[in-house]
Amino acid sequence: AAARRAIAWLQRELRAGGGFVAGQTKAQARAADGAYAPLEGQRRVADDRVVGCAMQARDAMADAIVAGASACLVPPVGAVVVSNDRDLCVKCMVEGIAAFGVDEAPQTLDALVAAARRSLEGGVLERAAERARRGTG
Repeated sequence: AAARRAIAWLQRELRAGGGFVAGQTKAQARAADGAYAPLEGQRRVADDRVVGCAMQARDAMADAIVAGASACLVPPVGAVVVSNDRDLCVKCMVEGIAAFGVDEAPQTLDALVAAARRSLEGGVLERAAERARRGTG
């Protein structure tokens, strides 16, 4: 029942197109698989793909901020993962992605946005600026 409510919420958010919730295209998934691959000799698991997607979203938002997209109607703010999978949340947090269990997630949009913005700390914007300088962003 909870999964159905979550999918219904995602569908409504994506349909509304406000920009706060984003999906990942197959092309983006392939790019994330290459860019955010597990270490040599490690087997890729589903968590790796979720973490890669979150890192890709965070990095894309950092690239957008560096490019001057902060004046957009919905400015890029970072990435947040909400899941009851504790292992997944730990992997995300290690990579600097805000991650919460469903019952722990911020209850207001402002608090969620603040958590997402924290995912842009720790040199993420500096790395985005470097990608922009190199033309690889």
